[in-house]
This record gives sequence, C-alpha cells and structure tokens, in this order.
Amino acid sequence: MDAKTTILFVDDEPSILISTKAILSRAGYEILTAADAESGVAILGSKQVQLLLVDSLPGRDSVIAEARRSNPAVKVMLCTGDPTKTELPSVDAVVCKPIAPPDLLRLIAETLLQNPE
Repeated sequence: MDAKTTILFVDDEPSILISTKAILSRAGYEILTAADAESGVAILGSKQVQLLLVDSLPGRDSVIAEARRSNPAVKVMLCTGDPTKTELPSVDAVVCKPIAPPDLLRLIAETLLQNPE
C-alpha cells in the first residue's frame, strides 16, 4: 500500500488554511499547515513533503528554496489571486484564487504526476 501523499500548505489567511486543509484531508492527503513562511521553513526542516502549496506571501521564495533543498523531487504549486502570474520558473503549477475544490484536487493530482523535466 502506498504511503499517503504529504502536502504542506502555507497561507497567511486562517480561513483559507482551515477550509483547504479540510478539503485536502477528505481527499486522502496528509496535510501540514503553516501561517507564514518562517513556520513553513521550520516544518520542512523536520517533515518530508511531496507537494508544497504556497500562497504569494512574504518569504514565499525561502519556503520554496527549503522545500527543494530538503526534497529535490518536491512539486511546488503557487496560490495567487493575480491571474497574470501563470508561469514562474520556481513552481510546477499556479493556482489562481478563488478555485473550486474539484478543480484544486484535479490540479494537485496532475501536478503530482508530472515528471521532472
């Protein structure tokens, strides 16, 4: 049996953290959450994650860098309310907020299946 996929979700809006954690947990993922970049980096120092879902928040790049350092195969998804941020070199996918739960789950599944280039 495969181990659960672990996702670290970093977002500074508590209501989004809570609702997204509930959605992803119900879908069978193990979810770790952080309310800021510093907390996200600390979690990455002690936990192995397969996917980093990170909001466009101060310190975002440090969380991405730590995720890649601790697990070079990690997938990174950026959550943003800015639809012009569709291609960033340090991320595997971009989630434009707001996003419907089924669309988020589909995008996560697709991102996890991507092969490294």
